[in-house]
Amino acid sequence: MPPAPSSLALIFQAQDLTLGAYAWYSPTPPTVIFESGHPQNPVVLGENFPSVPVPLPDDRIATVVLSPDLLGEQGFGTLLVENGDGRIVVAPGTRLKTPIGGSINLSAANIDIFGEVIAPAGRLSFSAYNFSPNPLGTLILTPAVTPDRGVVTLGPSAVLSTAGVIVDDRRFAPAPHTLPLVVQSTELSVDGTSRNVTSTVLTVNSTQGGSISIGSYSANLATGSVIDVSGGLAVNAFGKVSYGNGGSISIKTGQDLKVLSILGGNLQLGSTLMGFSGAKGGALSIQAPLVQIGGSATSQVALLPGGDTAPVDTLLLVPEFFSTGGFTSFTINGLGAVNPDGGFIPAVTIAPEIKIYAQAESFIADLGAHGESASLRPMLLPDGMRSPVSLSFGASALRDGFTGDLRLRGDIVMGAKSEIRPTPWEV
Repeated sequence: MPPAPSSLALIFQAQDLTLGAYAWYSPTPPTVIFESGHPQNPVVLGENFPSVPVPLPDDRIATVVLSPDLLGEQGFGTLLVENGDGRIVVAPGTRLKTPIGGSINLSAANIDIFGEVIAPAGRLSFSAYNFSPNPLGTLILTPAVTPDRGVVTLGPSAVLSTAGVIVDDRRFAPAPHTLPLVVQSTELSVDGTSRNVTSTVLTVNSTQGGSISIGSYSANLATGSVIDVSGGLAVNAFGKVSYGNGGSISIKTGQDLKVLSILGGNLQLGSTLMGFSGAKGGALSIQAPLVQIGGSATSQVALLPGGDTAPVDTLLLVPEFFSTGGFTSFTINGLGAVNPDGGFIPAVTIAPEIKIYAQAESFIADLGAHGESASLRPMLLPDGMRSPVSLSFGASALRDGFTGDLRLRGDIVMGAKSEIRPTPWEV
């Protein structure tokens, strides 16, 4: 087993020493850009440096450019960037790729991904805060929503992938014994008080699909983008096939990640979601302000704490959504809202006369001709051979953490003559 790769943590914060708690905050939150060949003006050092420090020019404070070469087989395997009041951008045409089992954890006020972020059999995490995760002072009321903050954006060519790899060790395969079945990886965590970074060593099966987590007030996941946690494949020297399980995708929107009573936002879900496997399919979890399955979503207006009103978006899912992507577990949560009359808007609505049948496609191995690499393709297996699919719909009540007022009641409404079945079989 190869050794665990090295780790890099970048935290853009400082301490305010005038406060008794020595609070952490972001005095100059930059825009962090991952891109190759991005020119930056050099910093000119004085003749008395380092005894006389040289201040950074404004453009170098405002923008931090990081090369994608930081990651990979010759670079770091685990990357953590905390820029809670700034922006993080993965530029178009840029590929961030870790070694097998690696991880990338990005947190900011806004995250824009237009390139590819890949951690085979690893972990990807993206967190965008509507309200500063490190406020100076103590909150006494729920803060107002900050427009255009707390947004994760995937462009139409963006790819997020923690799919497992294909390990083909047959004698006549193109490259046998070049990929490991098991690797060591590291997981970084940051102490909220001291800001100390600690790492934990993990053992990872390289054919297992990893995890992808998106947590934000709003998420704009454009059509054409891909989020993939599919399992991989192992073929041993004698041609025996074994499959890696699918991983997990979590997309959580509709409220701030720390101040949960900051409600609203939206989820534009245009991405292709994939969790295929020849063994156990992936798990998909989605949270949006309002969710409707089937029918036509209607415009809703929510009552805000101060008495103002604002439109609230509804995530509309077609019944066929639960038979796509190879997932064998779906968890759909809504938050709900209060309408101007003081009544509660349901968090999850299943339209009348809607039939939800869940069927998971599976990966099938294609070993190819002599000298070709093995590959995977999806297939809907015959009745009785398919993996079972679980569906969960949820809505939780929420009280304002400052006033105690009931903000959400957690209603689920299922329309007349609607059906939810694990298969389309007649019973």
